[in-house]
Amino acid sequence: MPVKSRLRLWLAWFCCLLALGGGSPGMAAPTLGLNIGKRLDEFDIEHRLGVELLDALQPGVQPARFFGSRLDLTVTGGSLRTVDPEQVKRLTGATPRFTGTSQVQWLLPASRIVAVRASHSAEGERLVIELDRPAFYEVIPAESGLRLIVQAAPPPAQTAPTDGVQVTAGLQQTVIAVAGPPNAYPLLTTLGAPDRIVLDWRIAGRFERARAWGVGLVYREVRLVWEGLSQQLHLLEFDPARVRLGLLRPPSLGALAPLSALGNSQGAWGAVNGGFFNRNTREALGALRSDGQWWTGAVAGLPPRGAASWQDGRLDFDRLNWSAAIRTGDQTLPVGALNGTAAGAGLSVFTPEWGSLYLARAGETVAIARADRIESVVEPMADQIVSLPPDGLLLVARSEPLRTALRAVAAGTPVVLDVQPSGSGSLLGAGPLLVQNDKLVLDAQGERFRPDVRAPGVARTAIARRGSLGILAVAARNGWAAGLSLESWANLLLQQFQADDALNLDGGGSSGFYLGGRLRDRPEGSFERPVHNGLGLWLK
Repeated sequence: MPVKSRLRLWLAWFCCLLALGGGSPGMAAPTLGLNIGKRLDEFDIEHRLGVELLDALQPGVQPARFFGSRLDLTVTGGSLRTVDPEQVKRLTGATPRFTGTSQVQWLLPASRIVAVRASHSAEGERLVIELDRPAFYEVIPAESGLRLIVQAAPPPAQTAPTDGVQVTAGLQQTVIAVAGPPNAYPLLTTLGAPDRIVLDWRIAGRFERARAWGVGLVYREVRLVWEGLSQQLHLLEFDPARVRLGLLRPPSLGALAPLSALGNSQGAWGAVNGGFFNRNTREALGALRSDGQWWTGAVAGLPPRGAASWQDGRLDFDRLNWSAAIRTGDQTLPVGALNGTAAGAGLSVFTPEWGSLYLARAGETVAIARADRIESVVEPMADQIVSLPPDGLLLVARSEPLRTALRAVAAGTPVVLDVQPSGSGSLLGAGPLLVQNDKLVLDAQGERFRPDVRAPGVARTAIARRGSLGILAVAARNGWAAGLSLESWANLLLQQFQADDALNLDGGGSSGFYLGGRLRDRPEGSFERPVHNGLGLWLK
């Protein structure tokens, strides 16, 4: 082939690459993972491409917008909502380049930022990023604002700088760091003709986006300024007649696990963290009952604390009076802890839910029961491992009167664990109780919670009821989301979400909101603290 012909062919090939965005030295092509069936996770197209997911009233249909284009996406996959790449191609105009069956790269024609403009109004501040054509972008929360990574060349050098905005030209994208005004929440959208990314910082009002995740299950993200501070909330609203509420926990009660691991391993559609726990001993600090089976009891020596119970589609909230006793022959011995060591003046009783082994402490007497009868009574050494029968109990005494009582029990004596309240439903103890029968009933001091539980600026988790619907709610604390005091949390649930009843759950670093296979209350890749238990939702 003549040299000129080869040159013309090479130039044509190079221009094609530029038109696709794959050969431009200033552009990057986002690469997304593919699920089984070569489908895309809805989360990825929203957070990696900048596709705006709008209100979705039907579980299988997700309206979406990308600059001047709008399309109703068909989503499938159950709890993990997935989209056909062909639909993303139609919506964005991008060309997909598949890498085997696991990844796809998205190519758009090379784009450039024309201008970055800021304006002020009574509602807040607005930043407009004008482009010469649509471009993919990501939003990354920062400590006092946001970072936008736009797959476009930077604006002309002569563009006047904007206060609170820093534009940095990278090798493959432009990074725009935006410092948000105090106590404001961000809203992002894209518009066409001309193509723009619009960032609004709202200093008042409430924004809500709702998506029907399944029949009887709605995900709501809410942003608002509450009591002068910007907040971000994630809520799962569920119909107990169509969605099952249940407890999540690791295989043994003496272990911890991240909420996302609990949700994934147990197939939950959505989940939040549950009750309090001791991080050092890995023991629950509250009662847990699953379908009539008690896993743990209330904390010995404390007054009744808030709890939520559910059975046959009914949710109830109250302060829990919990008690337990062991009956052996003609003796009745008090139980201070169920599957826990903080027993106060009572016995610690361990069931197979604890696990197969117990690590003894100095000064303990242990009765081993199998098939509802005492098998043996031992005096283990400190740090000695005692096996827990799969069909039995361990009774552990530490006070001298209880140790003497256990030593007197003969082998073969019947043993019965009696726990009150009885019932076949499920229950989670946490607290404080926030709302009951449409009224604020918060009494952290009366439920004997430490003062720091009431602290401001804390991530919060709750379970609530509004009419016949249940709600799992998390208030995030990161970047612009300020977090809440306990009093502010209670008032928000009552006034903004009309909760008839609400129970506070563990918060702070333990707070977590899991949906669609990932956490949604924090930036992707953030640290996730292991927890003792959680609340999960499954479609019936």
